[in-house]
Amino acid sequence: MNLSYSDLENSYYRSRKWKRKKREIIQWEENEEKNMKELYNDLCKDKYIISPTKRYIIKDPVVREIIVLSFRDRIVQ
Repeated sequence: MNLSYSDLENSYYRSRKWKRKKREIIQWEENEEKNMKELYNDLCKDKYIISPTKRYIIKDPVVREIIVLSFRDRIVQ
């Protein structure tokens, strides 16, 4: 895989844009350097596993299913 650490950092910054007050992102940023290194190593060694998703049903104008990825998965996506 041709992934550079700077590409991963750019993806991280794009993923957190407009969401910095969310609990999951605050927790990630508490150990940002460690989390980023772990994620980078998992991706480089093909050990990355997608986390379980959260699903919501919204019945606003029509019924829709919303699938939410974990923050770590959003960075990779």
